Amino acid sequence: YQRSLENPNHFADMDKPNSDNKTLLDLCTGKGDKMKYLSPEEWLDYYTDKAVKDGSKGILPFRVWQIFIKMVEYLSQGNTTAYLAAAGILAHYVGDACQPLHVSQYHHGRDPADAVHAAVHSVYETTMVAAHGPDLIEMIPKAVVPAVAALPGQAPNGHAAAVAVVDLMRRTFKRLPPLEIVDLFDAHIGRGQTAALWSAFGERTAACMQDGARTLARIWEGAWRAGGGEGLGTHGVFKQNNLADL
Repeated sequence: YQRSLENPNHFADMDKPNSDNKTLLDLCTGKGDKMKYLSPEEWLDYYTDKAVKDGSKGILPFRVWQIFIKMVEYLSQGNTTAYLAAAGILAHYVGDACQPLHVSQYHHGRDPADAVHAAVHSVYETTMVAAHGPDLIEMIPKAVVPAVAALPGQAPNGHAAAVAVVDLMRRTFKRLPPLEIVDLFDAHIGRGQTAALWSAFGERTAACMQDGARTLARIWEGAWRAGGGEGLGTHGVFKQNNLADL
């Protein structure tokens, strides 16, 4: 089962220029709680710009913001089980943010109407990763990735979590530009394509994933701090049924 409006939660086209030739990466300026252009109103203004013309309107940072608020709320109520469930759900969205083709206008290649070339997203992110899962499990902890700063303040808020995700996206673009993946994919249509992608991008994919995991940990930590998790004492053992009953 999939909700019809779920897809926009999983992506944001951060590299598509608007009428002023500005992308979301350009518009989201500043650091920490001073980052600008990270409001629903400004985001909508970008996506309705005549040059962007994107009806799907990816909102990934705001989905993270929303879940962060719920995590803090659950902790303030002493409901560590619900906090854990929300933290697990959050992992999916932060994981999306560290995948280059989830945060780019080129997620289906340079020409989405060309079915062969538009498959780049699924081949890179699903086929390649599935084929090299054991390799990635070994490579991710060994990747050399700079430390991710803690969310600022004694009680971080949802905006801080969204900023952390935008910063992750920015690092992902720098580490592994989406068009590098698209162009190599296009140059290796047919047999050997997955092997070519892995050879070129395996190590950087592992680094992106470690960066995503570090960022996720910081967001979890920030919500725990903001919700007063340190004062909740022993949290006991969670069982699958505890989560299923929420």
